[in-house]
Amino acid sequence: GSFQGRFTTAAEVLYWGAYWGADGDVWLDLGRSRWVKAEHYNYWPFKAVSKYPEGWGVNYYDGIDGPYKGRISSKAPVMIYARKEGWIDVGRNSWAPEEHFDILDIR
Repeated sequence: GSFQGRFTTAAEVLYWGAYWGADGDVWLDLGRSRWVKAEHYNYWPFKAVSKYPEGWGVNYYDGIDGPYKGRISSKAPVMIYARKEGWIDVGRNSWAPEEHFDILDIR
């Protein structure tokens, strides 16, 4: 994309998602088509924990409203890779309804 400016001071910024480029670089999406290379920042991902007791589980799907893909049955925190339209991406395009999770800031 085109150059849009520089961060000149330390600031807390919420990023919307991350992208792993073909060259292995990680980019953070700051919204409105603004991307920064992750290697230049300290960033903390968010994690999610199921609201339900151990063993009950939450289904996850291949894409938002996609076909069933699997089940998260553990209370162990899962990494959130993206958040969109009430869904969270828990990795490899596996999406679960956000309403079934508590979101944790792991700083």
